[in-house]
Amino acid sequence: MMQTISINLPKKYIQTIDELVGLGYFSNRSEAIRTAIAMLIRDTIRSNFMLEQLKREKSYEAIKNYLHGRDY
Repeated sequence: MMQTISINLPKKYIQTIDELVGLGYFSNRSEAIRTAIAMLIRDTIRSNFMLEQLKREKSYEAIKNYLHGRDY
């Protein structure tokens, strides 16, 4: 079940979303925003999981590389 929420976005974000909808990447604004939020949640969970995994391995070099955006 979906719920409706109200958010405020910068005009540039809305323009960009509208361009993506116009190009056919998304059916509408809602789909674009749902996709963006799903990607944010997925990436945050993945990043936190990977960081916890690195901490468990106690690999200082791997953690340092991960935090600086390099593959380990």
